[in-house]
Amino acid sequence: MTEDRDVHEGTLDRGAGAVVIARNRLDGTTLALLPRTQHASAHQQGYDRAGQGSDAMTGLSAEARLRRLLRVFTQTGGEGLRTRAFDNLPMDARAHLLERAVLKADELPVIAHFEGPDHWALVTTERIVLGREAGLLSVPWSELENATTDTAHIQAAFASGAGNKLSLSRLRLQRRNAEDVEIEVEAGKAFFGLWNALKTIALLRKE
Repeated sequence: MTEDRDVHEGTLDRGAGAVVIARNRLDGTTLALLPRTQHASAHQQGYDRAGQGSDAMTGLSAEARLRRLLRVFTQTGGEGLRTRAFDNLPMDARAHLLERAVLKADELPVIAHFEGPDHWALVTTERIVLGREAGLLSVPWSELENATTDTAHIQAAFASGAGNKLSLSRLRLQRRNAEDVEIEVEAGKAFFGLWNALKTIALLRKE
């Protein structure tokens, strides 16, 4: 990336499983975390994680929001066994999520992680809905300040050996007017796709 950008990149590991970090030059916050191969693919397809603000997400239709988030999800990670574009989930999982989340007429389901009836996360065109044993939690887009993961979690994952480069599985949703919420999701490429989709929501919400 050129020096006049407000973003710089670095890596957490120099090996074949290296992960590339994009950071904001102004405040040092992590903008995105990608496996090196996915990072290269994203650049080839013209995806700029920090430069999409010119198209404010809040001004887009539900269909346009859905397409944007799915593009980010696919280009920066992709589907896993339990984390997929909503339409690609098993029918029983989709039915459960729709029954529990109770979407509004103009709200569309986009991406979901489904472990079971009491452990799931659904990203819609309006909010992030979490299904937990303690009950349902809904985080409107307007309340999502950022999506992060603990530095200690990153360090532990990378210290555990080459086979665990993609073992990150915990995300923290930082809310504007409430305590942070930590969620456990699927590790691997789907983790990065979901993380970057959530960061896209947080970044574009501020435009």
